Amino acid sequence: MRKNRQTQTVHLKCAVFLHFPDFSNIFVEEQNRVSFLVEDTEILLLILTDVHKIIIMKMGTQSLIIIKEMIFMMKKWKRILGSALAVTTAAASVSSMSAGAVAFYSTSLEPPKGYTELDDKSFLARATNYSDAYTVYTDGKAESANLYIFEHYMFNNTGILVSDLDTFEKVYAENQAALGFGGYSKIQDSDKNWLISMCDEKNADGVNSKNPADFENKRDAVLKLTRDLQKAGVLLQSTYHAVCAMGAEGNYYNGIWVKNVEESEKDAVLRLARTVDSDAEVEIRNIDYSDGISWESINVTKVESIYDGIALAEKLQEAYPAAEVGLEYLMSAAESIQTSGEPVDLTAAYYTGDVDNDEAITSSDLYAVMQYLAWKGSGKEAVTLTTDGEAAEAAALDAADVNGDGKIDTTDMYMILKYCAEKGAGLTPSWTE
Repeated sequence: MRKNRQTQTVHLKCAVFLHFPDFSNIFVEEQNRVSFLVEDTEILLLILTDVHKIIIMKMGTQSLIIIKEMIFMMKKWKRILGSALAVTTAAASVSSMSAGAVAFYSTSLEPPKGYTELDDKSFLARATNYSDAYTVYTDGKAESANLYIFEHYMFNNTGILVSDLDTFEKVYAENQAALGFGGYSKIQDSDKNWLISMCDEKNADGVNSKNPADFENKRDAVLKLTRDLQKAGVLLQSTYHAVCAMGAEGNYYNGIWVKNVEESEKDAVLRLARTVDSDAEVEIRNIDYSDGISWESINVTKVESIYDGIALAEKLQEAYPAAEVGLEYLMSAAESIQTSGEPVDLTAAYYTGDVDNDEAITSSDLYAVMQYLAWKGSGKEAVTLTTDGEAAEAAALDAADVNGDGKIDTTDMYMILKYCAEKGAGLTPSWTE
């Protein structure tokens, strides 16, 4: 066997080419055979359970792993080589991690039980404030339907309580590039402390969005800010939530409004309305509010079925493309913040994937998760990631749940492995798939 320190391309029979920087512990002998040195064979054996032709040779404190007949699908090969890199290469420093490395995985906001999303064709999104993003649910009743509306979506919603505003502003400025927020709001409480709020609402086009794909997850960037504020001695509290929105109940109010249409179109609107509901009526609504804002619209009334209202709104939008069309509904006075999952207390949190809290993603984090899963799978009771108490265990479990789906499984293990492999290969690591 010859040691090839200069090889950067591994050739497989299936004509797949993988490019990596030089590694002194990677050997390439022939097209269907690859070898590497590792310090911990247990990790490799846990991963290579379906690879039969493995030769293990003990060499001092390390082991030489030889895998023969390496004809695999690309994904399996990348996983295997990644495993070797993860246990043999240097630690991946958390401080160099991209602020937007973690993807949003768990982002569902739950309406009341029995409600289903209403296919509103976008016109409901303009019923109260057409610059905002909405999701509308209904209990399925046609007449006087109960509604539940999520509005004012907030991603990376962060609340920080500090004792000194000047120090916060200095530390924030040092972290601003990594955070990427457009700014923050501040309120002083009765104890003279400052509550800082920041979140993402607008996508790259400057439009309010409810789509998680439009935003980067900034948990670790906010955690870095939190730790810097702790070091500065001004942090009192730091809470982060990936996704939340305002939720409110209401009722369909038997009608549709049409704005930006001349009053002379009233009869034409009525004729169109009665093709959907023969009992429909039309009225002109002109309202001047005390703050100087006015409302002028043609309103269609007595359309009792919300589904007829949707059908009519679509027809009106087609007939008057420049108009604003919306369903009439009444909301309850009370609104509440709805969240996806539980908010994270960052004052005691660990970085994503950093299970042992040493501020580096290493093979020890990978091993901890693999051991945890193995014990869980064997039926062992009271399985933990750490022996440092309840608070540390909660933080470690949160860090190990890389994809944020509320559980620790092989997906999280693979993502930690992949992160270590990419860092060891000289690439820019990312938690995304």
